[in-house]
Amino acid sequence: MRSSKAIKPGLFPIIFCLLAMLLAACGNGATVNSSREKLTKAPDSQQIYRYGDVASDISTFDPAEATDEPSIEAIMMSFTGLVQLDDNLQVQPQLAQYYNISPDGMSYTFHLRPNLKFSDGMPLDANDVAYSIDRALSPAIANVNGVTETYLGLIKGASDRINGKISTVIGSGVKVIDSQTVQITVSTPTSYFLQALTYPTAYVVEKSVIDKWGTKWTDHLSDNGGQGGDGPFKVQSYSHSTGINFVPNPNYYGPQPQLKKVNFIFYKSPSTAYEAYLADQVDFVKAVPPEKVSEAAQMPNNQYIQSSQLTIDYIAMNYLYKPFDNLHIRQAFELAINKDVIAQRIYNGTRTATCHVVPNGMPGYDPNLQCPYGTPTKGDTARAKVLFQQGLREEGLTMATLPPIKITYQSDTPALADAITAMRSAWHDAVSYTHLRAHETGRN
Repeated sequence: MRSSKAIKPGLFPIIFCLLAMLLAACGNGATVNSSREKLTKAPDSQQIYRYGDVASDISTFDPAEATDEPSIEAIMMSFTGLVQLDDNLQVQPQLAQYYNISPDGMSYTFHLRPNLKFSDGMPLDANDVAYSIDRALSPAIANVNGVTETYLGLIKGASDRINGKISTVIGSGVKVIDSQTVQITVSTPTSYFLQALTYPTAYVVEKSVIDKWGTKWTDHLSDNGGQGGDGPFKVQSYSHSTGINFVPNPNYYGPQPQLKKVNFIFYKSPSTAYEAYLADQVDFVKAVPPEKVSEAAQMPNNQYIQSSQLTIDYIAMNYLYKPFDNLHIRQAFELAINKDVIAQRIYNGTRTATCHVVPNGMPGYDPNLQCPYGTPTKGDTARAKVLFQQGLREEGLTMATLPPIKITYQSDTPALADAITAMRSAWHDAVSYTHLRAHETGRN
């Protein structure tokens, strides 16, 4: 019985607005019996947590470039920013001890905690905050990751910095008042700017490490006993093929982690991660193959627990190209899909079908939002056929003149391939669309 372990089904690209459910949170950290026996802390040699991550490698260890879940999980171990979200999704100070917002909502002044340090012991001050934000907005970073403008685009001068029209936003959009104070000015008042600053793009990085190693700086995070970061852990070692080892950062401003080591172990598929869990090679996996869900659910001691994740996986239709530049054709393809069947039969209930873009529980969720034309999540084949023909007439197209469509997805599970097959079949049945081909890619 391994009560300290947990398994968790993973996150796979799937169908139109299909809500991803990660179906197991952490299990019992320790078992308490009916007599409420006092637990004894394990010795340091056993304070190691082995985390099975379904990824061949993280895409990046650079906070400014992070866009995917595995990368962000690793980054949040060893980096942090001015503010963070708590477990109620409320903004709380992090490196900032407190902050002030101007009456007109245009300026945010952050007062840093005293004696902040990077993981190698070097001091961290307001200049580092300004450098990190300005670097994230630089063309070399922002034009690659595609997310900087989403989270930092409200900063005054951000667009010009991203497009190379100005060389820096330091001194305008980002001002260093003194070594402990930095002020950020936005181009327009908004209610969500602080929430945007909790994304890794705004995290603080160590300039001297980047200056020394350039684009390869994240391969040197373990140098000098662990450098470059400012989060609760630092990097002890990083192998692009096997995983990342983290140890507590003694220079972290907050309470020291109780764990003495956390190992992120890379597995290329949910199946290999799950088998490693069964072999007691990891303490936690976040991905259970859908075909193994029933088996996993029978494990004792709450090893398998279902919980939701604030994530949406979907296939996006490129409205810049035909035929998806037509609204009714897009709607036809969406309504042709029976999301309920895919969620239940292919993913064995580890997904919840939805027509929402914002997940339930996340700020901005609208419980009154409906699928197109008020249809259920099981779709509406008859309406899809009508909409498709309407779209063809509007575009002056026929079945013979329709352009081919290629659907590209990450090929990391059999279930995903089955979901793609189900969608292609639904499109064939509803809109008689036969010249559509799927293209599998490796995991990004």
